[in-house]
Amino acid sequence: TYEWYEPDPDYRPVLPEGAVRGDPSRQVYCTALHIPRYFYVDEERECVECGESFAFTGKEQQFWYEQLGFNLNSVAIRCPGCRALRRRASRYGRQIGMARKASAERPDDPTPYLELAEGLVRQFQNGSTGNLDEAIWAARQARKLWPGTPEPDFWEGLSHWMSDRRPEGRKCLSRFRSHPALVRRRYRGMSDEARGLLESED
Repeated sequence: TYEWYEPDPDYRPVLPEGAVRGDPSRQVYCTALHIPRYFYVDEERECVECGESFAFTGKEQQFWYEQLGFNLNSVAIRCPGCRALRRRASRYGRQIGMARKASAERPDDPTPYLELAEGLVRQFQNGSTGNLDEAIWAARQARKLWPGTPEPDFWEGLSHWMSDRRPEGRKCLSRFRSHPALVRRRYRGMSDEARGLLESED
């Protein structure tokens, strides 16, 4: 037989050093299988992706179980860095899928090609899985449709650079850096990234 546990809403134990107080009324758990968390302490865990040790902090546990509504069975199995990589990979994957669809539906619109090139480049930077040849193709398509914008040179340049075609990459990035539109704030991050690559081999 099961013994059902009913938490005492007024129970407030003395907190261990460094612990974060929990609120059982905001936690999701089975009273037959779990005891509520009256407090959280940091837990040392090993990442299933990279094998590095990391802390599943009390603050993070409180957020998981009391803000996000995760069951008390849920635990962090990846370090913060690997979790961030997975989130970015998912975001870039969605961007690439939407851009491919949009470019097929609107072949005369340069914007989907730019978004496709960006997604593929960032996906490659995030985990070396992006198709850089497709990114170059998309950047060139955007340039044909919108020859006055500097962005195609940036994405094509990065694609060549990361494919170890440095001369082609340098040519595109230098052309991007000399474009008069770079005075606009929206291009500041791209300009800094391009300058960093170009100066790394000077």
